[in-house]
Amino acid sequence: MVVQQDGSGSATLVTREKEFVDRPYWSPDGKRIAFTVFSTAGEFEPYVVDADGGDLIRLSEEFGIALGWTPDGQRILISVNGSLFTVRPDGSGRRLFVEDPPEDGSLVLDWSPNGRWAVMSGPPEDGVESRNTIYLMRGDGSQVFLISSTGSQPSWRPKVG
Repeated sequence: MVVQQDGSGSATLVTREKEFVDRPYWSPDGKRIAFTVFSTAGEFEPYVVDADGGDLIRLSEEFGIALGWTPDGQRILISVNGSLFTVRPDGSGRRLFVEDPPEDGSLVLDWSPNGRWAVMSGPPEDGVESRNTIYLMRGDGSQVFLISSTGSQPSWRPKVG
């Protein structure tokens, strides 16, 4: 569901039975939303939809999780079978990004404002978010560094001024 800043004009973009939509990520231009559908059976699928709810596209035939858009907005980072891939918003052009990422690819990720780095965390340990492990990854996926074994959900400060 999306709403205007003042709370008016709500619109439901995607509805699913016995499933829930989670982890929405707006494209940098605000025209599309990448997200993951989780079923009660433990299955998960990455999708992208236009901001008005049109043109719903599944990004992978295999189970996977949408992790966010690349900073240029041209590709979406997804986790599939324990590896990270990028795909075009139409689901084509799948490219391996990181073969063996931390946390088996079950990550929360945020790109630096210049796109050169991404900060990531694993899932909460025993449901406690302050126990998340924090990682730093080069923007091209070439190296991943452990920063801290305790932390919370990562986020970059936007460029100011």
